[in-house]
Amino acid sequence: MSNPFASSSDGPATSDRPAFGPVDAQAVIDQVLDLLYAEWRRVAAHLAPEIAAPFGLTQLRDGPAGRDLRRLAAVARGELIAEPEHVDQAIDSILQLLYWPAGAHAYAVPDGFWQTALGGMLVEARDRARRNDGRSPGTGLGIDRGAPAPSPGLTPPIRSASEAPNGGTS
Repeated sequence: MSNPFASSSDGPATSDRPAFGPVDAQAVIDQVLDLLYAEWRRVAAHLAPEIAAPFGLTQLRDGPAGRDLRRLAAVARGELIAEPEHVDQAIDSILQLLYWPAGAHAYAVPDGFWQTALGGMLVEARDRARRNDGRSPGTGLGIDRGAPAPSPGLTPPIRSASEAPNGGTS
């Protein structure tokens, strides 16, 4: 199994914007998980109230979205190396959860999103993954927003630093 996210000993990469880091990544992640959980509870209450069992923040952090958000934050800070395609997939998964309404054929990310702490974290993760892969960071995310949502079980697995390209270093 390959791991799109592997440990890195690299220092921070240079960028035109401040590196992601001054923001409390865990607070941002927890806020996103709380928002997604509240929406899930709202929908579940209308579909089958008996399935809307309470979950703690620890359970949410350990779920697929929580794992993806932690990995993206680590990539953004330069603590993990990731293949750009896997970063794009994880970003798209989070954006779908936040912005793809039921019954819609696609989703739209609000313009101001990219200036938020979460938006900045996702852009920094995407740019850092591209720099580590020898690509230009570019401006687009390379996401087909009209594509069908991936199945929930497609969170990429973790791999050790020794399995990463270049042995976990750039």
